[in-house]
Amino acid sequence: MLLLFTMLLSMSYAQAVFDFDANGGNRANELFGIQGRSDGSSNAGDITSDVHATVDNITITVSPSTGKTPNRIWRGRYSVLRMYGGKMTISSADKNITKIVFLLSKSASHAKWSATADKGTLSKFVEGKTKEVTWTGDAKDVVLTVAKNTQFSKITVYTNNGGGETPTPTLKEAANIAAFNALAVGTEATLTLKDAQVLYSWTSINKNTQTFVRDATGTVMFYNTGLDLKAGQKLNGTVVLKRDDFNGTIEAVKAAGTNAEGYTVAEGTAEPKVIEVTEANQNLSNLVKLNKVNIVSETSGKYTNFYAVSGANRMQLFNGFHIDGYTPAAAEGVDVVGIVTLSKGNYRIQPITAPVTTGIGAMQLDENDNAPVYNVSGQRVGAAYKGLVIKNGKKYIQK
Repeated sequence: MLLLFTMLLSMSYAQAVFDFDANGGNRANELFGIQGRSDGSSNAGDITSDVHATVDNITITVSPSTGKTPNRIWRGRYSVLRMYGGKMTISSADKNITKIVFLLSKSASHAKWSATADKGTLSKFVEGKTKEVTWTGDAKDVVLTVAKNTQFSKITVYTNNGGGETPTPTLKEAANIAAFNALAVGTEATLTLKDAQVLYSWTSINKNTQTFVRDATGTVMFYNTGLDLKAGQKLNGTVVLKRDDFNGTIEAVKAAGTNAEGYTVAEGTAEPKVIEVTEANQNLSNLVKLNKVNIVSETSGKYTNFYAVSGANRMQLFNGFHIDGYTPAAAEGVDVVGIVTLSKGNYRIQPITAPVTTGIGAMQLDENDNAPVYNVSGQRVGAAYKGLVIKNGKKYIQK
């Protein structure tokens, strides 16, 4: 036992954490020995000569900017170390550096990155989607060359005892999708898939793939995992993924150990869950069906939005998957099948097929003097109703 314990100690990995945003951002001043902070009216935090920060035998050196804007410690609480050019050198006094995690911002929508490394490999940065970049390799020092606005919230440097092995992160165990969704953002986990159904998969023109997967406990969107999954497939087994979040939508993204070897695939058919419009917030990323709803349009400036309406409730129809042959149009009594998504805090349905007529109306309403009249909430009204109404898919004032 003593020998085993000694061997484990010899294989352990150390890490040095440079948390620039700690203590309201003042930690950056402490680390680099800079007294002031820069803002719109002050240059007190500008870096005009090489500055150094050292934690546990790891030193980060930041040079002055080679661009028009100086590198600086910014007055604020988030991403206070900001570089606009020049170099950042990360060096180890003894052990080899095997991994560096650059946390750019707590929010992916605010993350800024434009840098290259002189050695090793950097993970891909996707603007608006990525809030951290990871370097992997085996070296005593790493030099980043910054091209333009790059901001750092925290830098974590991992070292080993001189070997080239990159430390393997400790994986959590997620027994099902609900357990995976409950993990903290950034957690890598082994997700157990039990009769998990692939609901829909779509790849944009920018090659970003969204795949929606559901089991008995919940639903999650797989985003750019590199897994070849198709609608209807049933999955059993395990897969390593990282839990992420994009503006309120839980995502399972690619991790270091992500591959298709741990699960089996069987062909099947994905059935939508029948819901009411009011239940959309309980079914994010789920394949759902709205029965016999009316579709109305609403124009604001140069944009026309379409809504599925049931009584006084409605949710937006958004052709985000660019379904072939589907042109949104006003309609009555149609079934809508699609994926529930979230945009700016509002739930909407993205059809995966054109809505199917199940009532009196048609997808494109014909002009008909005897056509029913609806108010803007989709409620059918009579001739005595006064105000803005919809008839034959068009709005007018009924007096």
